[in-house]
Amino acid sequence: MKIIKRIVKIFLFLLILLVINQLYYLAKLQFDCTDKIEAGHDLNAYETFSAIQTHTAFWLFGWVVSPEVAKLCFFKQVVHGDRFLGVSALSSSDIPDDDDYLQQQKSLAQMHPGKAYRLAWRKYTSRASLLLNGSQVRYECSQNNEKPVYVYEIPVDYKPGIIQIRGIAISETVFDYLENRGLLSVFTVSVTTPC
Repeated sequence: MKIIKRIVKIFLFLLILLVINQLYYLAKLQFDCTDKIEAGHDLNAYETFSAIQTHTAFWLFGWVVSPEVAKLCFFKQVVHGDRFLGVSALSSSDIPDDDDYLQQQKSLAQMHPGKAYRLAWRKYTSRASLLLNGSQVRYECSQNNEKPVYVYEIPVDYKPGIIQIRGIAISETVFDYLENRGLLSVFTVSVTTPC
């Protein structure tokens, strides 16, 4: 019985440490890491661990905000290199259709079949903006009288800079650094949805 109590206490202590570290990372450390990277320096083991911990939190708890983005964060961290080939990261039902700007871009794509239109939002205000910012959409009609479709090319690649999601500042510079070190993967997801 004493051993079980001791294990529970150790587990709770470690959990509290992780939560404190996560809050510290989001409040200060990520910005210190960004400055360090921009100055051309490498991150130390603690800074790298804290950034990986934050990325893990994205796919563990991000389902509340955007299940699709959480799924891609999981694949970025777990699947590396050629092993990603053949893995279907998203299906057509994962593409949110909750944004007026997206509807406008899809209408433009319908007027010019085959031409890709870049999707770019200034702020993350919808599930579509979280998932599709930086993507391309094109409208395709096949020669075989099949129904027309929208094809989304979604780059899953962090870019240097700081973004705001639901009032929380996130430094993508640190995650871009982790991609360049091979700790997070970079890939493009192609998804076809019916019109």
